[in-house]
Amino acid sequence: MQPSLKIVRLFTNHVSKPMNSFLVAVHIAAGTIAILSGLLSFFPKKGSSGHIFFGLIFFYCMLVMAGIASILAAFYSGEPINFIIGLFTSYLVFTARNTIRNRSGKVLLIEKITSAIAFVLFSGFVYLLYNAIQSGKEIIDGVYIQAFYVFTVLSFLAFILDVKVIFTKGIKGKQRIVRHLWRMSLALFIATTSVVYGQPQVFPEIINSSGLLDVVVLLIVVSLIFWILKVYLGRRFSVRS
Repeated sequence: MQPSLKIVRLFTNHVSKPMNSFLVAVHIAAGTIAILSGLLSFFPKKGSSGHIFFGLIFFYCMLVMAGIASILAAFYSGEPINFIIGLFTSYLVFTARNTIRNRSGKVLLIEKITSAIAFVLFSGFVYLLYNAIQSGKEIIDGVYIQAFYVFTVLSFLAFILDVKVIFTKGIKGKQRIVRHLWRMSLALFIATTSVVYGQPQVFPEIINSSGLLDVVVLLIVVSLIFWILKVYLGRRFSVRS
């Protein structure tokens, strides 16, 4: 066991089990509300009061869910990959929200800070991927090694796009809306798949075997593609914060 993980486990031994149970309960509750509100946000017209309402619920619940996931991974289970995935998910929803709130489209200090965070997250995924390859294991901390590759690529893409915004001195128009869409949708996809495929025991066997959960995951992907095409091919969008 790595020294850092020994320290984590030592700390964990001094943390009460009731606190662990409480955090898990809040994590599950926030995640459930986030997924439901995220799915509901797809249906109202973008920029409408309904979209903003469900979007805000999704935003705050995702921050709570992902934040607690990182805490649990760091201080209870000692799982570096899940710790960084939680941080990456928080980064996605925060930058997606910030993209819409920054109506000027100009590069502010927060954009520079989040781009630096993206680089740190990418570096963390690279480090964990290297260790995963060296271990020769197929599953590490409950995560398939293929996911290490996926998150490394996604974090690199996010970082590169952040840098592009900085060098082009901002983002406006349809690109701004698409940036908001894909980051929020990816965060929703991560949250949904982590439950559907990572913790299938939370659902009754009849639901797991029905294929309904696969439909939910597919709905997220299809909805993202639909709205991106609608933004590029449809009329100009005006999204409020």
